[in-house]
Amino acid sequence: MTDERDDIDERLARLLGATESVGAKSAFEARVMAAIEAEPIASRFWAGLPRAAKLFVPVAALAAAASVAWAVVAAHELDDASLATQGEPEQSVVSTIAGAEVE
Repeated sequence: MTDERDDIDERLARLLGATESVGAKSAFEARVMAAIEAEPIASRFWAGLPRAAKLFVPVAALAAAASVAWAVVAAHELDDASLATQGEPEQSVVSTIAGAEVE
């Protein structure tokens, strides 16, 4: 077991020695930052949009489903109220939905 670790340590030391001189060219970071700043702001907006949409889409879908459910319930209540008032013309549909009695 120690022979394997020693072998790995030797290989890593050899790799470190061979790659010490490897690095970025002198103005690499400055060129990268200049390219980022030169990029139009609109393209940065569109680049971040998918990440923001991952949060917005589920919330919007849930809100849409809740509004459809509310509309269905309201339509059924309106139908029930209009059926209940067919024999009583003086009672309005709105007062039937609200549960108020008109004398």
